[in-house]
Amino acid sequence: MLPVHADLAASVRRRLEEVLLELARWLQSRTGETDLAMAGGVALNCVANRRLAREGAFAPGNRVLNSALAALRPSHGHDRRHSMTTPAGRVVATFSSYREAERAVDRLSDAKFPVERTSIVGRNPQFVEHVTGRFGYLDAMLRGALVGGMVGLLIGWLFAVFAWFDPEIAWGWLIIDGLWFGAVVGALAGLLAHALTRGRRDFASVLTMQADRYELLADEEVADEAARLLGVPAARAAEPAPQR
Repeated sequence: MLPVHADLAASVRRRLEEVLLELARWLQSRTGETDLAMAGGVALNCVANRRLAREGAFAPGNRVLNSALAALRPSHGHDRRHSMTTPAGRVVATFSSYREAERAVDRLSDAKFPVERTSIVGRNPQFVEHVTGRFGYLDAMLRGALVGGMVGLLIGWLFAVFAWFDPEIAWGWLIIDGLWFGAVVGALAGLLAHALTRGRRDFASVLTMQADRYELLADEEVADEAARLLGVPAARAAEPAPQR
């Protein structure tokens, strides 16, 4: 990424925050409401949410909440608060991988247990970048050609199906032309993008998030039943969840 790209991203983010603040103040002035519910990817922007809570018309002390969570919370006949903070409850079981915790919740669901009263909490999360190998100009060209070829193939197919060429060209040639042209353009774009990195990232990797352990939490009222269904000893399931 070049400095100009970082500046552009920062400008877009700043403008997004300003627009959200303007909309929030307008909504509050029109409705008089004290709580704000939002949905979508922008609602998960923690920096923008912090500015809304600090500078918006709904601050201080009022709730800025994802609308899906706001709709979910009053729909159940219990006091469990679905929030973005670490949930309260009793630790029913601890697992070394998320897949195991997921299977445990699936077992509870199959047994008609109220799984909306459970949570999976990953403790001590960390980002792990797995390096898969070198990534040079040839790799960039091949990857770009593959992506471009697929896009060109789709475009050629669309031109063939809807007969957008006049005079008409055989649909097979349209698809083939779209494939090779997309591959060439994609390969050139891949080479250019890799050249712009100036050798700062000559490797390929996969970024994942992992945790030391995954705890299955359940509300106090149903924790014993969850432990029984999972076959967890009561003594092991009696540990309260740490509060944060």
